[in-house]
Amino acid sequence: NWSGRTSSVTGSRIELSYAMNVTGHRVARSEDKILLIEYNKTVANVATFPGNTPRDLVDWPKLIQARHAFSCNALFADGSVRSVEPLSVDPRVSENHERHWKP
Repeated sequence: NWSGRTSSVTGSRIELSYAMNVTGHRVARSEDKILLIEYNKTVANVATFPGNTPRDLVDWPKLIQARHAFSCNALFADGSVRSVEPLSVDPRVSENHERHWKP
């Protein structure tokens, strides 16, 4: 699925292939909360919380980047990095949203 897509940071030469959870600054240290995930944007705006509209939910299947045998790498708030299947962390599924994305 990887076709050389990256995201760039404006004003920099850095190219990224991971996105920060839009709620990263609010997430408590937890083995279940995702901080970074392989993604086709720099911010994964998929969490619902006061003052935020999760604009990436509709495009989740296009934005998530399962590059490793249909899995992707994710950095969790406890510092662990794990390979996850996109369906297991899909924020459009309410249980996944609560467990992995919502602060």
